Amino acid sequence: MAEAVDIATERWREVFNGGPYSSFTMANAIMHKLELSYRDALTSPRALRAFSPQTVTREDLFQPPFLTTWFDSTGRCTSFALKVAYHLEVEHPSLYSFEYFGIGKHRVAHCKNTGVLIDSSSTSGATVLNESDEWTELKGLTGHWKYIDNKLIYERDEHIRTATSITAEKALAVCLKEVVNKPILVCLFRNISDNGITFSCLIQWQIAHKCVELIPDLKEKATKGLITFSREGTPETLEQCVTKFKGFIEEWGDMNQWKVDDHEEIHTPLWSAAVDLWGFPQWSET
Repeated sequence: MAEAVDIATERWREVFNGGPYSSFTMANAIMHKLELSYRDALTSPRALRAFSPQTVTREDLFQPPFLTTWFDSTGRCTSFALKVAYHLEVEHPSLYSFEYFGIGKHRVAHCKNTGVLIDSSSTSGATVLNESDEWTELKGLTGHWKYIDNKLIYERDEHIRTATSITAEKALAVCLKEVVNKPILVCLFRNISDNGITFSCLIQWQIAHKCVELIPDLKEKATKGLITFSREGTPETLEQCVTKFKGFIEEWGDMNQWKVDDHEEIHTPLWSAAVDLWGFPQWSET
């Protein structure tokens, strides 16, 4: 059993360090599916809500546009669980067989053979959750898990919830629907080492507010840089904002993580569409 956890944790760490927590490729996939341009998404972000999670099939997981939302380097908690579990099953088919569970807006993978739990909220990698009436604490979480009678149960602050068994395609579909329900694109840079987990900074495209937020410290979210698009901007303020954006990633984030999965190829046309629709951006700080 220790070997199963060690192998899973190694893959867990590789995936965690491989790319940021990001909804960029997910939003891009939905735009592609709905045949919406970046201009369309900015003009009417509610148009993205036309995406129906019921249309996502098992086959869709392994072909464009949805393959990139979990198989590549970036994504959200669902992408993380699917990716780690998939690689473990392919590389060690006789050892791992994963099931998926959803609880609120969070998804995890649990191996029915080994008890290995893949939860992106952990700060120590994979853990074992065997059939037991005892609560298991995951490092990094404020709550506890236990697995009993083929059910995953989560407790936090004396509130107990039973996770819902869910197929891989349903898990992804629900996650995609969450992305389009709020007109915000996020990119959170992260890293895990022997010293623990680090979340370095956050980029948020706040489409409804016509701005991009650059937050260097998650503990001080009120302190941030703002790139706001308006008709009051000029070519000079545009140049300043481009420089500020790049400098923010270089100073606080990780340019290598930003470059994976075509973040720049999504951000650049989105930025151009914003300039065309709303005007040149201006820089400010709070």
